[in-house]
Amino acid sequence: MTVSPVVRPGDGRGTVDVEGSASEATPLIAMPSAFVILSLLLAQDASASHLQATWPAEFYAGATGSHFSQGESYAGWQGSGGASATLYLGRPLVNDGTPLVMQSYLQRLSRLHLSGGGTATSGSDSASPYRYTSQSAYVSPSGFFYLSDLILGAGAYYYRLASDTQPADLSPAQHHTTQLIYPWASVGLRADSLELYATYQFRTFFDDGSRRPPTWGQASVRLRNMLENAFYWRLDGYTLTGGGGGAFDIEVFFEPTLGLWLDGYFETGQIYASGTSAYTRRGGEIGVGWWASPRFELQFSLAVSSASRNDGNYLATTSVGATFGVVLRAPQHDRAQPAGAPLPLLVRPPLPPPPPSLPPAAPPVSPVETPPQAEPPAPSAPPADLPAPDLPADD
Repeated sequence: MTVSPVVRPGDGRGTVDVEGSASEATPLIAMPSAFVILSLLLAQDASASHLQATWPAEFYAGATGSHFSQGESYAGWQGSGGASATLYLGRPLVNDGTPLVMQSYLQRLSRLHLSGGGTATSGSDSASPYRYTSQSAYVSPSGFFYLSDLILGAGAYYYRLASDTQPADLSPAQHHTTQLIYPWASVGLRADSLELYATYQFRTFFDDGSRRPPTWGQASVRLRNMLENAFYWRLDGYTLTGGGGGAFDIEVFFEPTLGLWLDGYFETGQIYASGTSAYTRRGGEIGVGWWASPRFELQFSLAVSSASRNDGNYLATTSVGATFGVVLRAPQHDRAQPAGAPLPLLVRPPLPPPPPSLPPAAPPVSPVETPPQAEPPAPSAPPADLPAPDLPADD
């Protein structure tokens, strides 16, 4: 965030069929040597059967549905979907018995990442003819690289929004487009599982084809760590034009296949791509991630948020949404485990659903980046909530 049968690591149990000779009368003197040969074959097969599953790539797909409302009469729905592909560089992802969703992070895997998706929104006022609809799409290529304890990242982001508004006074409908383009770069340091890095984005906006006056961009800082292979935490701080914000994420792993996460954020400033008005927004999400096998994960989360314009002209907009996502690792290769290395933990079959899929400010899994959303045209408020800051793809 489709289940294919996999050879689970450490699952092989060597068996050797030894057929009897043509004669039922086998000399007793041959029995010890047969035992020796059989023992050697079993030992050799058992050592060869201790395999580790590896994958060079990981794929994610997810969908979100949410309902938003403002006051007693204005409400609507928003649906979004996205997908991403991650290719690991230098060495593959290995199932080493740690929490599955955190393995790429703990193994310091450099990667190339491509994500994209779209959103459709529709809102109307039951007390007037006012109606708002929009469609948006985004694409984002990126790379994240570990050079010993040095972290380097870079990427680009393109977002396009088209909106149509039918004013309450029945004047002609208004059509607007907004485009956002920005490159970004990250640099940071890693010590054991503790990671700190900073990101800078230079943003360029186009409203109906005209370039918006430029600003200096956006900066963000991320600090994260994994404790005892059982508890993950992350803190984010970032700037916004006319303000800034912060976000947190924590996840508890009950076993390598099951994690429960909680995240939240607060921000104020120009948070919507389609306008320059200042808003204050806050929200949170709770989710669960479950791996049905070492290569396939299910994710489910519930989110709630509230946004209000800082000038106080409009009522606050609240939204509630649910996200479902899947993660698939492929293709799978099995390699012999080094002698003396601990066997990966076996994965039990089905329980219930998984880590961060589409949370505010991007989760530890590396799902899809979520695009900024449209600033609501008066008298409506923003459509359903999408993640707060646009940070680069995460693990």
